[in-house]
Amino acid sequence: MFAKLKKKVEDLEGSDLHKLANSISFSNVTGGPEKSASSNSIKSHDNFVASSQSQKGSTTSLSSMQGGIRPDEADATIATDKKWKQRLVEIENEWRVKVMVQEHEKEQIAKDRDLLNQQKRKMEEEIKELKGYQDKCLKADESLKQMQESNKRESASLQLLLSNASVEVEDMKVKDDQLHKELIKKDEMIKMLQVQIRLNEEMYQNSKKSDLEGSSQEPQVDRLEHENLQNQLQLKHEERLKTLEESLIAKDCELQRLQRHLDQGKTALDTMTQNWQEEKTHNLSLKDRIAQLSEEKDHFVVRNAELSQQVSLSQQQLQRTEKELYELQDKFCNTEKENQQIKLLLADAEARDENSERTCKLRSQIAELEAAFSEKNKTIKLQQQRLADMKKTLQKELKNQNNDADCLSVPTSLPIAPKSPILSQAPQSAKSEMEEVNFKYLKHVIFKFLTSREYEAQHLTRAVSTLLKLTQDEEKLLKETLEWKMSWFRSRPDLGTGQGAMYIPPTH
Repeated sequence: MFAKLKKKVEDLEGSDLHKLANSISFSNVTGGPEKSASSNSIKSHDNFVASSQSQKGSTTSLSSMQGGIRPDEADATIATDKKWKQRLVEIENEWRVKVMVQEHEKEQIAKDRDLLNQQKRKMEEEIKELKGYQDKCLKADESLKQMQESNKRESASLQLLLSNASVEVEDMKVKDDQLHKELIKKDEMIKMLQVQIRLNEEMYQNSKKSDLEGSSQEPQVDRLEHENLQNQLQLKHEERLKTLEESLIAKDCELQRLQRHLDQGKTALDTMTQNWQEEKTHNLSLKDRIAQLSEEKDHFVVRNAELSQQVSLSQQQLQRTEKELYELQDKFCNTEKENQQIKLLLADAEARDENSERTCKLRSQIAELEAAFSEKNKTIKLQQQRLADMKKTLQKELKNQNNDADCLSVPTSLPIAPKSPILSQAPQSAKSEMEEVNFKYLKHVIFKFLTSREYEAQHLTRAVSTLLKLTQDEEKLLKETLEWKMSWFRSRPDLGTGQGAMYIPPTH
């Protein structure tokens, strides 16, 4: 029964490790899970290691109980202890790498989330700006429509004024022609009257001479009548000349007034024509401005659509990652439940074993084996303490590196944990075991780096450069080479030529 339980524990450990490895590789391919999922996975890993250690302690104690009856099974018990110890070392090495990868992924996820939030805020700000531009465009359209309507009204009024002014100018020209004709007629009449006056004066002189030469017997009455008639005719001619001169002066004044009015109409017509030309040029500039604003509006509409599409895509990606995280959390919960069930089964088995008579006889052997196992557990705890110290120092240096640089990095050198009194009292075998652990850790990291994809290997560049003690230029060159392999359009980094080359050129 104990052998079956032990086999079940081993199968459970293998399945859990396989699930965790698959989840970590899946997170590397999809860009990494969220920060909470990585912390939950680390916690579940610690619980799993603790439960596995307790299970291993109990199973080894049970196997030692069974081996106490037969002396030939003592070697088998020691071999199983070594196997468990080696298994624990391998698990610790694997989880060291996984913890480092999880830490890297955690920080990368935090940065990606911050970038997504920043992009989301920028998109929201751009959308607000686009809405503001859209409102401005609408207001500009309304103002342009109003200006066009006012320009149309003003152009119509200007055209009406121009037509009225042209009509008035034509009327003035007609009146001017009429007045000119009347003046010509009056000049002719004045000339005719002057000729008639001269003729009358000549006739009067002739009559006067004839009277002087004629007989003196002509009656005095006829002479007086003739003089009166001449005086009346002369008065009439003078009055008519006076009226004609007055009318001529009035016509001249009217002609000057009409000429001034015509000049004013011409100046008004010129100003109206100039204003009309200015309004025409202003309308053309407004049309150009309307076309420019419509183009900007179309550009902003397209930009708004692109931003909304990007926001929707980022939201969908966030929902997918959250869903994957929930699934991983459910898987970890299921594994923890299975571990609890196995613990209960082991507790029942131990209770049954204590109730048996064989446990009373083998308590001394169990105590000795448990003492030896406790010493081994102390060594393992020391190693775990050192691993925790290294993890803390790695986290501190990672925070410092994140404050100094933009790229995700690991500290340039592995921190050396302070030597405590407990470590100084550790046996020489523990040091050799730690060196073996470090070598296996280095081997595992390099193998993981070589067999991973470019995206996964990019997260391990800092760890590889730290373990191999690469310089900053070599680390930079390694990152650029990985980015060149991942990109389609990047140029190959300069790896040198000749004997100073940092790579082996391909042979053709």
